Amino acid sequence: MILPALALALMSETETVSDYFPVKPGTTWVYQSNAEVNGRKSFSTDSDTVLEPMLLNGITYTVIESRGVNSAASRSFYEVTADQIGFAGMSENALLPLPFTILQGDPTKAHDWEFTGGVVVGTAEAPAEIKARLKPLGTRDVVGRKVPVIEVVMDMKIFYSEDQTITATHTSLYGKGIGLIEFKEVGSFGTQKNQKVRKLARFREATP
Repeated sequence: MILPALALALMSETETVSDYFPVKPGTTWVYQSNAEVNGRKSFSTDSDTVLEPMLLNGITYTVIESRGVNSAASRSFYEVTADQIGFAGMSENALLPLPFTILQGDPTKAHDWEFTGGVVVGTAEAPAEIKARLKPLGTRDVVGRKVPVIEVVMDMKIFYSEDQTITATHTSLYGKGIGLIEFKEVGSFGTQKNQKVRKLARFREATP
């Protein structure tokens, strides 16, 4: 009986990308951001909170509400499984038919993936080509906890119109049991150049 018990224990400790994307309602993150567009800088503080899941067209979505100091609340919808996290859109009335993959695969091993499909730009959908790569970074101190951290880098081309293409590189860090801890974006759209950094300032787990 020892071997089966040991095997069961090892299976229960297997990491998945869902460990890096908490979905329990009430979980809250507070971020501090700074952005620069064509040399103009701005700073902001905003929060994300997991709401109750929503069942739409037979699919259960994780819903995250974002609130800024001077902006109206918005919601994001995600399809979450043990080995894949997909962003589905920002309105229950306009969800992507194929969610945009933001995390997938084994978080303990470096790997790549590609995504071809629609992404949300403003309030509209635009076709995109994305090449992503994930790598584990080891254990780091995140808001007072020592947790495993992974990095995901995405090189994106978004075909906004026939003659306009948005290019961007997103670099995201996720902490196990915490979620997104840092996001960096460097991109361009025509003559517009932009960069943004969003860092976790506080994290509160949902109460049992």
